Amino acid sequence: MNKSVFGKTLSGHRELTLDRLNFAQHGQLQVENEFPLSEQVVVADITTTPPSTQYKTLTPSMVGIQDLTAGTNITYSAGTTYNGSVAITINSTDTNTEYTGVDPVDISVGNVISVKYDDDTIVLDGGELAVDHTNGDLTFTGYDTGTFNGSSNLTINLVDTDTTYTAGDNLDLTGTEFSLDTSIDEMRDIAYESGFFATTLLGNDYPGSLTTATYLDLSSTTNLILPHNCFYDSILKEYQLAFNPGIFMPNDDQSYFNIAVEDDSATATHGRVKPLTASLELVGFITIPSGWRATKGLLSLVDSVGSNVSRTTQFQNVQTWGGTGYITLGFGSTNSALTFGTPMTGGVSRTLMLKVYTASTSDFVGGGYITIDKV
Repeated sequence: MNKSVFGKTLSGHRELTLDRLNFAQHGQLQVENEFPLSEQVVVADITTTPPSTQYKTLTPSMVGIQDLTAGTNITYSAGTTYNGSVAITINSTDTNTEYTGVDPVDISVGNVISVKYDDDTIVLDGGELAVDHTNGDLTFTGYDTGTFNGSSNLTINLVDTDTTYTAGDNLDLTGTEFSLDTSIDEMRDIAYESGFFATTLLGNDYPGSLTTATYLDLSSTTNLILPHNCFYDSILKEYQLAFNPGIFMPNDDQSYFNIAVEDDSATATHGRVKPLTASLELVGFITIPSGWRATKGLLSLVDSVGSNVSRTTQFQNVQTWGGTGYITLGFGSTNSALTFGTPMTGGVSRTLMLKVYTASTSDFVGGGYITIDKV
């Protein structure tokens, strides 16, 4: 099979470098072998008769090779073009100096590359970024105290080893041990505040097993049995014998006037009593139970709008039979508890007389209490 020079069929050329010449059809000449550039070859001129021959050096232009020209930023180690005839070095130079920084990297004029950071919390320490520990300290108090700014490791102990304790109501504290205050007064507080009877708490060590009493003698003075209408005030820690407005009657200053119960549903005065003339005073009698004594007394009195009104009160220990006489326990004021100068011990022939010196038909008298304790 015939091959053309460097893959091309030559026609119409006056000179042709050949290794072996064949005549093809249509008067064309073909070369079977290719030759490297710079080789000495025989050139035959077939236009003469006979054809003449000479030696020539094979060049790129003789076989149609084009020059490679250096573009932008490309240089050759020799010359400005390249066609493969000699060995050269091709150099590439990058002249693009435009860069783009992505946060937190910043590129400023002159291609200065830097890192953006919050200078409130970050500082440059010896060429390195570091946390700024000088802005503020975390201060903590309690079992452990101190400050922390992150500059070093710190262990915070949350265990409270404070052994300073205070005993609350109905508790005793000895050293670091708490115990229930089993004194009679404290047990009464517990009994009344919890809704149990004191006899239930004091009668048996186990609440589920109550003491069953058969032929129980309660006449002993060592028994603590609350009288009728007697209540325990756990705030004041005292027993209070209550009385209501029904104990009062008018004194003898007038023979034809009386006292009356206010029942017109006025919120401030409903259920109270008042004198029907300003010249009357109200007197009431209260029995002090046997084995108890009266130490204080209080009476409530308001005006027509429910505001407290101060009127003089007088408490007396009156003998009711087996003799005559009375003992004044003290003078006080309504709406304030009066402590008696001499406590009054309850007895079968003694009663406590309470007198209030009302001064207006708008003096509305309510109830009150007498503080008592066990003799």
